[in-house]
Amino acid sequence: MRKILFLVNPSSGNKKSLKNLPLLKSLVKKYHLNGDIVITESPDHLIEILHKRAHLYQTIAGMGGDSTIAIIVNELIKKNINVPLAIIPSGSSDDIAAHYNIFNIDKAVKTIEKNKIKEIDVAYIKNKNGEYTHFIGQANMGIGAYVNSFVEKYKKKYRFAYRWQSLFGFAGIISFFITRKPALDFSIEHHEEKYKISGTSFLFTKIKLWASGKLYAPDAIEDDGNIHAIFVSKCSFFQFIKLYFKAASGRHIQLPYVKSLSAPWFNIKAKVPFMLQIDGDILYSDNQIQYFQDLTIGISRNKLSLLVP
Repeated sequence: MRKILFLVNPSSGNKKSLKNLPLLKSLVKKYHLNGDIVITESPDHLIEILHKRAHLYQTIAGMGGDSTIAIIVNELIKKNINVPLAIIPSGSSDDIAAHYNIFNIDKAVKTIEKNKIKEIDVAYIKNKNGEYTHFIGQANMGIGAYVNSFVEKYKKKYRFAYRWQSLFGFAGIISFFITRKPALDFSIEHHEEKYKISGTSFLFTKIKLWASGKLYAPDAIEDDGNIHAIFVSKCSFFQFIKLYFKAASGRHIQLPYVKSLSAPWFNIKAKVPFMLQIDGDILYSDNQIQYFQDLTIGISRNKLSLLVP
């Protein structure tokens, strides 16, 4: 009988996973699933469990938000652990799960019971030192990374910020323009073209959704062998707000300051170091925000086996 390892991030979504734990247990029993539920203590603890126990199971199920799934994916690919992954959405942002039409825990557990597997692309970031970070959602630079950092700062200070995350996100957008953060000047190269661009936002993605459900990359496909990129040229606050609301239905793509393209890889160089967000988390190194000036974003040769509805 197939054995499943349920990895629960208790802190995701303001302890949403912990609150949903009784529901998960009841659904596991309802669908007669054979598995072990482990409540992780930290990202390092989650990684340790994967390294020690993943080979004992036929499915790994991650319960948390996008950042929890990103940690699991990165370790599965880095360590060449060939075990199918299931996603149980329970975070503040569940764009990866929503892309695959998994909108709640019941649907997620039904998907695990059904055991339908799809082989999907895995994207990677490679820095100038040759170090890789893998993901199946999105990576972004510019205003997206700034707003993420802004919101996380206030979530650490004020517990109520978890409930009002969208409001704090909007405040982060205002802060970005009030403080006049400079546009990112990038030299970008892919397999067909090389050009320079000054922009407010750069998104590289394998899923259609971003920013808690916005249809930001409507042409993104999870298994087409390409990274899908959405570039927003330098724009005003009001132009960005127009984009923000149009992105709910994907109509922002038609705006003259938005460029959409796809390629198997992108080389990116910048004059000024920039921070990078991957699936909800800013990248850190030695407890400090990691800054980049030269990196490659591409599609890994390795595929990920994902359970889908």
